Amino acid sequence: MYYINFENDVFIDEDINLEPIKDIFRIYLNKCDSFQIKILKEDAKYKKVLEDYEIYSDDNEYEYIFQGLIDEDFKEMILENLIGEMAINFTDISLYKDGILKLEIINFGSEVYIYDFDEKTVVEFAEELEKIYGIKDINVYTDDEDLDEHNHEHNHNCSCHGDSCNHNHILH
Repeated sequence: MYYINFENDVFIDEDINLEPIKDIFRIYLNKCDSFQIKILKEDAKYKKVLEDYEIYSDDNEYEYIFQGLIDEDFKEMILENLIGEMAINFTDISLYKDGILKLEIINFGSEVYIYDFDEKTVVEFAEELEKIYGIKDINVYTDDEDLDEHNHEHNHNCSCHGDSCNHNHILH
């Protein structure tokens, strides 16, 4: 299985254009059937909005966690509140299809992970991200131990796990 990651410095550049994330999110909303959203306890004003869509919720010392099914009402609400002045200040939004994680947007939108590609589609999707959205710093990873000899493997410390990273980074 291959997956893609790209990052935005939203903490440094508050005016960053998150529209590509909204477009990608819209695509995956239509492919997925359930969600999980995490918000910090200090952002409790968003709790009421998300409670209307939850099937399950939990909280810990720092955050609220909401899980539910994706339906048309949820899609409309989340797309209206994903970016902009009225955006839900989420720390993590995850979308699932049949219990398998497909898309994860974390750290207030600064990191995007897109999962479950094969060797061909991961390259095509990475090229699309660059062509359509101008996203050039794309990381492509695999959890597979055995890559065929046509791939160029480069193992190094990746930003997602630091020194403990065991992923194979595919360079194109």
